[in-house]
Amino acid sequence: MIIKNLNKNILLTLTLTLFLSMFSLIEFTASAVNKTEIESNNRHANATVTYDDYNNYGVISSTTDIDWW
Repeated sequence: MIIKNLNKNILLTLTLTLFLSMFSLIEFTASAVNKTEIESNNRHANATVTYDDYNNYGVISSTTDIDWW
């Protein structure tokens, strides 16, 4: 009975350790990154680089202004 409980405790400890170690692999950021367009970005070759988790800001200055991200 003692050995059976000991094995359960070892298994529980290993499982908990593995579970908690997974969280150390995840990055948590406290604040979002803000990205503002840089002119001239009117062509694909001059596009402002951004990522899907950034807050992106820019201005379309006229109806003919073309902006690339």
